[in-house]
Amino acid sequence: MNYLAIFKGDSDEEDIVDQDYMYYDSETGCYTGINRGQTSRAKLPSKNNLRYLDLSGVGRAGDQGLEWKILASCQFLEKVSLADCWGKMSEKTVESLVQSCLTLTVLDLQNFDLSNLPFTSFEKLITSCRELTELNLNDTKLCSKSITFLSTHLTEKIKKISLCNVKVSDQDLKDLVIRCNKIVELDLYSCKLLTNQSLKSISGALHQRLAKLWLPNQFANLESLLELRPLKRLKYLYCTAITTELKLSIKKNYFSQVTINEKREKAWSKIADSTPSGKFDRIWEIS
Repeated sequence: MNYLAIFKGDSDEEDIVDQDYMYYDSETGCYTGINRGQTSRAKLPSKNNLRYLDLSGVGRAGDQGLEWKILASCQFLEKVSLADCWGKMSEKTVESLVQSCLTLTVLDLQNFDLSNLPFTSFEKLITSCRELTELNLNDTKLCSKSITFLSTHLTEKIKKISLCNVKVSDQDLKDLVIRCNKIVELDLYSCKLLTNQSLKSISGALHQRLAKLWLPNQFANLESLLELRPLKRLKYLYCTAITTELKLSIKKNYFSQVTINEKREKAWSKIADSTPSGKFDRIWEIS
């Protein structure tokens, strides 16, 4: 299905639906499904108390589709996924998201192209959403100005963040981990600009917090990995280029408590992902 959401309250509007949708009414406990290829009338709210909204993979990113009208009608969202949306994020999408800035805690934007988003809109998104605890920016094509702003203005409440395939610099990362020192999961897979200086920054700022870390392949060597020794709470380390020989050596001599490359397919994280287990009949593990 393309869309799975939880509704609370009644609806007073109707619109045409011609894709796969499922609604869950938390007051009645009932699901309503609408199958692909059928043109059906479904009651949709102009304003609602929707809390979880998954629009991942939506094929229309032009703000005019039914899915985007639903997003625009929400003011109390707690978890939102716009992962893998086609097209480029617009100012209107940001305006819709910040309507829920006082409640939004989880936001997944992975693979949603932000390259054409005006800096002022990105600035508004980051400064408005102060309750975020999980944020996924994997492959969002952020410009250097936006990355630097994120590093110095992201809410200090953030606990899990993916910067996978984002052109973050050593200084950006240093600023981020010093500011957001409650981070417990950090995804830096494919961040090719980072050097050992970033590992020193991580170990210095997050030594009492960080539990999961995804690293780019340039750190698959003993000299780099030893920079992580101050991370006393580290439990999981992912770096796909670590060889079996290196893995056995560092686990025996330095990181006996750390699980390294538990599953090789986990090259990058599932931070903020609405279906981390791959079960598409639920979002954020709510059946």
